[in-house]
Amino acid sequence: MNNTLISVELPKQLFYKHDDYNDCAFVLLHKLLEDPVYEDFYTNYKGFKILDNSCYELGESMSNETLAEWVTKINPNVFILPDKLGDMDVTVQRSMKFLEQYPFFKDRAMPVVQGSTVDEFFQCYQYFRDEIKPEFIGIPFCFPWIEPWDDGEQQAQERVNLLHALDKNGAVDKTIKHHLLGTWRVFEYEFYKDFDWVYSIDTSNPIAAAFEGTKYEAHGLDHKPEIKFDEFYEKEISRDILNTFKYNMKRLRSIVNG
Repeated sequence: MNNTLISVELPKQLFYKHDDYNDCAFVLLHKLLEDPVYEDFYTNYKGFKILDNSCYELGESMSNETLAEWVTKINPNVFILPDKLGDMDVTVQRSMKFLEQYPFFKDRAMPVVQGSTVDEFFQCYQYFRDEIKPEFIGIPFCFPWIEPWDDGEQQAQERVNLLHALDKNGAVDKTIKHHLLGTWRVFEYEFYKDFDWVYSIDTSNPIAAAFEGTKYEAHGLDHKPEIKFDEFYEKEISRDILNTFKYNMKRLRSIVNG
């Protein structure tokens, strides 16, 4: 049985119960800038913290200076290096530039594997594996060569294919802790139960589904919830929503870790 750490992005009404649902904290950089309640909670949070660069929410990471400022402020255990969705060259350039500017942060830096093709994805993985030798490496949940881009089932299956190919080809450095960034469909986690190098995941899926009144089935959902984190962050949580969320979390843990 695997023991992958799970982090679910919570609305602020549930911050007081954060560790009842989460094994670690996944902190969004753009939200630190927007909301003082969010900033205060995660600045003072004492558990294991991963600082995201909000690339998914913004399309590309914020400036190196802004990221470095917040690494200093909230002191995460790990932070995600600058990247750009589907762009290997920009991701490598920005990540390495950040480490050149702030070499003292290297031990906590998580590069993210990006690429516009399968070959670029593998090249990017191998580059970061060999050049940075990180403790953590991030694997995104969307890949630009999948058409249509928002075909959630194909996107989720593609990450399964990529990770199994890395494993089969002997390219995986199993001493590196792999973090899976987000998901289209949680069924994919069932395919990683033998990969003890998949260390952690983050997702808003179970709480987003609860806000839409949807309970997980045995494999999760057949669709990705439409509501986004920024849309439910301020929302009130009814008893029905909370109960659905608790149910979804139980199912998610079963899917991820058995």
